[in-house]
Amino acid sequence: MKIIDSIQELGIGHHFEEEINALLGKICHWDASQDLFATSLQFRLLRHNGWTTFPENFNKFLDKSGNFKESLSRDIGGMLSLYEASFLGAEGEGVLQQAMDFSRGHLHQSIPHMAPELGRQVSRALRLPRHLQMERLEAKNYMDQYSRTTTKIPALLELAKLDYDMLQSLYKRELGEITRWWKELGLIESLGFARDRPSECFLWTVGIFPEPRYSNCRIELTKTVCILLVMDDIFDTYGSFDDLVLFVKAIKSYLNT
Repeated sequence: MKIIDSIQELGIGHHFEEEINALLGKICHWDASQDLFATSLQFRLLRHNGWTTFPENFNKFLDKSGNFKESLSRDIGGMLSLYEASFLGAEGEGVLQQAMDFSRGHLHQSIPHMAPELGRQVSRALRLPRHLQMERLEAKNYMDQYSRTTTKIPALLELAKLDYDMLQSLYKRELGEITRWWKELGLIESLGFARDRPSECFLWTVGIFPEPRYSNCRIELTKTVCILLVMDDIFDTYGSFDDLVLFVKAIKSYLNT
């Protein structure tokens, strides 16, 4: 499970999708027993990758009052794993909200007593948990962290660096194509009130689907959002009511042709 987690956090999971899914099919039947780290990691990996898993797996860590056992707070690795897993909870899964509150509080209190490297890792997670981070930025940050671990696999780290550089080159080409299209369109020159934000729109698409196979999707979605922003500005800041009525009619007429 740790290797799968490292592969995905390094941003190279798209190279091993079949292998990862095959392993997850076996992992979903494992019993992590009383190991908080393993139970939390198992839950997060399965749910993150679309497999069915249940929050009741954490009930074994509750005391008779229905609270997480205080003795768990001594397991920093387990607490961090529990904290990260808690962000994949769904509405109505109260035990995961409990897990978030419990782990966050104890991790905050424990930071002054941690080794520097672990303290930095925990502080970063508390500021922005992994589930809420942009995948490519997280991959770049994790490479530095992974390179300092004693359990690193050099081949994976090298692949991650090459993959990151190749994707950066692809993103630059895509953004160049979008920028040329936007300038040729000339909307900013014609409509001075409109927002000029193709780079921001493109970055948003990278956050949604960063894999190389979605190159055309990123380009076309960026173009669509840029046009929609201009239309939104026309409605919000420029057009009169009568103008907007005519504008809507023109759009409907175009769509019906």
